[in-house]
Amino acid sequence: MSGSRACSKYEITRRAIVGSMIRELAMVQPDSHIAATLNRLGYHSGYDKTWNETRVKSLRNYNHIPAFARGPQRSWVTMEEAAGILKTSVTVVRTMIRKHLLPARHIVKHAPWTIRREDLQGPEVLHYVKAARPGKTAPRTENNSPLIPDL
Repeated sequence: MSGSRACSKYEITRRAIVGSMIRELAMVQPDSHIAATLNRLGYHSGYDKTWNETRVKSLRNYNHIPAFARGPQRSWVTMEEAAGILKTSVTVVRTMIRKHLLPARHIVKHAPWTIRREDLQGPEVLHYVKAARPGKTAPRTENNSPLIPDL
């Protein structure tokens, strides 16, 4: 077989995993950041090379994965961007995710959390953010327990 090499089941699975990660990460990150994430995770390209922006772009184009686009038209945001949109801290956003008030995805270690922009407008999310404003104590009941549990 000239010019081609046989792929093991492991390599085919690894390629599918990398392709899925790139598809997910392209919603919230530019190619250079995706390359850094793949390298931190120890993934290599098809020819055992580290990832760079060009290799990510090539794989993305080959698989018809749209490129990351900045701006308010994006339907997915990172945890940091969500905090900015809500005018709160990343800690508050992380807490809402942990308490299942704000749906989010975290596909792999070292990758950013991805949050659907429309989920930021949910009534529970807006109520929690309002109650957790910096410098403002959480609302309390008569027996001095937080109105929002585990705040």
